[in-house]
Amino acid sequence: MTALSYRDATPGDAATLAGIAAATFIETFGTLYKPDDLDRFIAGYTPAAYAAELADPDHAVRFACIGDVVIGFCKLSSLKLP
Repeated sequence: MTALSYRDATPGDAATLAGIAAATFIETFGTLYKPDDLDRFIAGYTPAAYAAELADPDHAVRFACIGDVVIGFCKLSSLKLP
């Protein structure tokens, strides 16, 4: 059995983060939305958007991995309320 490991995401991981973030959101909340609404929301989960977040020093993303496969993540940033 391969052990679970963790690593910090870098701007080069933007496509991986976009993919797992979209998949996780759809799996968790997808049944709560109309398909068109879900598609519009997920359209914002782009590698470019995540590259910008990953380049921002106010954001930190940590990947959980088994071997070289990312199986989860956590994202931390300063609290910003309206």
